[in-house]
Amino acid sequence: MALAALERATQESATIRDDPKFQFKMASVLLAVGDTAAAENAYRQCLTICRQYGVRPGIAATLIRLGDALIALKRPQEAVAGLQEALVISTELNDQAQLADALAATARAHLHLGELIPAQHYWEQARTIAHEHGIPLCRLGETSRLGARSS
Repeated sequence: MALAALERATQESATIRDDPKFQFKMASVLLAVGDTAAAENAYRQCLTICRQYGVRPGIAATLIRLGDALIALKRPQEAVAGLQEALVISTELNDQAQLADALAATARAHLHLGELIPAQHYWEQARTIAHEHGIPLCRLGETSRLGARSS
């Protein structure tokens, strides 16, 4: 019911549709309720808006979450390509929390590709940054197949 109202509001208001924060939240809700294909579309729309206005932190954040959607859609190779851009942007912005998120998402994508060594490499980098900057490991998502423990 709430999701349908949210979708109606989006269709009714061009202002809301063009708001990257709204699109990001909508995509996150869609991903959380399992409508992964719709989440992918909403993240891509958010990415378009962020690129149009040059919102680099938003580009990186959206690429990270889009990566999660693509992994869920069994397209981890596509996720890796976008996540590489998120890594570059996060590094350039010196946003350590976002960089840790991007590294962890990249680890998950490599894990889904069956590439354990790169996955472990990215996860260890994410853990190091998280430890150095007081970022809770639970924020970085599921990596249990790498033998990681969340804190």
